[in-house]
Amino acid sequence: MNETTILGIAAGAAVIVLLILVWAWGRRHDWLLRLEGARTRRTLRRLGREYMEDVVVPDGLDSSITVDFLVLLPGGILVVDLKDYPGVLFAGERIDQWTQTVGRRSYKFPNPIAPNQFKVQAVSGQVPEVPVYGRVVFTRRGRFATALPWSVSTVDSLAEDVADLREGEEVPGSYYSAWLRLRRALEGQEG
Repeated sequence: MNETTILGIAAGAAVIVLLILVWAWGRRHDWLLRLEGARTRRTLRRLGREYMEDVVVPDGLDSSITVDFLVLLPGGILVVDLKDYPGVLFAGERIDQWTQTVGRRSYKFPNPIAPNQFKVQAVSGQVPEVPVYGRVVFTRRGRFATALPWSVSTVDSLAEDVADLREGEEVPGSYYSAWLRLRRALEGQEG
């Protein structure tokens, strides 16, 4: 074997190792997201009587929006947007662009509060007799450098943040009837 062949084999092996590492990193990321999704579902099951996941709701403007979770609580329906931004997060209720820092790099992303409120309005349009509230919920992979803005929670703080909506043991019958009507209306729509 000559030197060129050996270098070619070494370069090929290095590429294969690199591809395996990239694949493993992606699988690790997928595993973490699945873990966060499972943690969120457990939290939501403990919060309310029922919940729907990944539903498409008409927005009242001849279009539709996808809602991560709808939760039926004694105090009304909760619209939950789940966000996964690892790293340190800098946010403010009235700041248009929030910042995520991972290591020495920083990234901007749009303030998610207004889109969540738009989803609240869309759900409210479907069940006007039921109070509808919204929360943007961040996974454990991110931590806020400042206080959480209004209507923002972490998976760990969500139950406490909506405690007033959970007061009372029973969901009023009219809320449950509206929930069932909403569920039937949204069945079969793809998310």
